[in-house]
Amino acid sequence: IFIDAKTSISSREKYVNAPEEEKTDCLKAFIDSTKSHISGLAKRDYSNNEKSPDYVLMFIPIESCYSLMFCENNSLWELAWKNKIMPVSPSTLLAALKIINAFHTVDKQNKNAIEISRLCVKSLDKFAEMLKDILDSRKKIDSALTKLRGKDNIITNIEKLKELGIKMNKDI
Repeated sequence: IFIDAKTSISSREKYVNAPEEEKTDCLKAFIDSTKSHISGLAKRDYSNNEKSPDYVLMFIPIESCYSLMFCENNSLWELAWKNKIMPVSPSTLLAALKIINAFHTVDKQNKNAIEISRLCVKSLDKFAEMLKDILDSRKKIDSALTKLRGKDNIITNIEKLKELGIKMNKDI
């Protein structure tokens, strides 16, 4: 999981300390700075790592900055999500990590279930092949027994040969 701490503290300070008539301009500068941070994170393309989620956590270490960024302007949320960035604050970071861990656990269980299913199918196929071989062997044994005991069978013919005077080296 990639966590990148991004916030413009100087822009926030200017906004907080600005006189009332300058607050709107300072807030716009702060939001523009946040957009710039989001764009910068998006360009880093952390999502190429296969073990990482498809998004980066953008940690905003000051709760009031987080509120200012995302409560005043919902378009920042949309921009962040569109760029696969999940903004988090000190109060939401742990929850986000726990949710990511839960999804990772479910994903691992799903992959295990798929592998278990694959192994079951493979085992059932092997069992079916083995059963077919056993049944084929049984047919051959039954055929051989029929030849041995059936009408005009080998044992009857051997007995007739003995009666006609053939001496065998081994008894049947």
